[in-house]
Amino acid sequence: MEEVPFEVTGLDFDNGTELLNKAVIKWAGEREIFFTRSRPYKKNDQATIESKNNHLVRKYSFYYRYDTVAERAALNRLWVLVNDRLNYLTPTKKPVGFGSDRNGHRTRLYDKPATPVDRLLAADVLSPKQEAELVAYRESLNPAAIGRQIADIQSVLLKLAKDKTEQLYLASFPTALPEVRRRALARTRSAPEAPSSAGLNSARWACTSTSPGSNTTSRASDVASATGSKEKRPSTMYTSRSTSSGSTNP
Repeated sequence: MEEVPFEVTGLDFDNGTELLNKAVIKWAGEREIFFTRSRPYKKNDQATIESKNNHLVRKYSFYYRYDTVAERAALNRLWVLVNDRLNYLTPTKKPVGFGSDRNGHRTRLYDKPATPVDRLLAADVLSPKQEAELVAYRESLNPAAIGRQIADIQSVLLKLAKDKTEQLYLASFPTALPEVRRRALARTRSAPEAPSSAGLNSARWACTSTSPGSNTTSRASDVASATGSKEKRPSTMYTSRSTSSGSTNP
């Protein structure tokens, strides 16, 4: 908090216990910093911070698990460099309202892109001495050197945590999962081939009828084709009535 160049009077958190706990509340109370928090299970209340989890935290420190002293030391060096790149050298734009395009559709309006330090200087909350210090520090930064140092630290994090995180990820799956995949692959390889058109055309039809002189009912049903296919065509019912001469009219 001492590195922030202006007075902090309030902090807004979500409902995680990593920030809302007795130790942090006591620390903030001693400095007269007031807390506000978002609604439970409403991530949109913290939309700006939630977006930074992606393009800031995950982009620079990846999705690995860090739980050793060496990893913490590397992360502490990394965030100093990321802070300089984003706050002093990276312009951002902020939403300022809503408008409409030429088709009448609602669109978001943004202000002119500016770096966070430029926005702070334009807010007129710093003394002339603080403003001069920020400008001098920005002029001393080398963007190319910062990029190289960030890449070097990221290589260290990959060596320290990549294999460990992947093993933890694989261990979270059931042990029977590879066996299930092998069985599914075996079933796919042993599946029968689809019947050919010649086999379907060679299907035989069976008809049954009652004794002559009575009502005759004939049913045609598709039996198994010569290729062994189990598919059946819909059965068709034909009903005919015998005449006195023994002939049949439909």
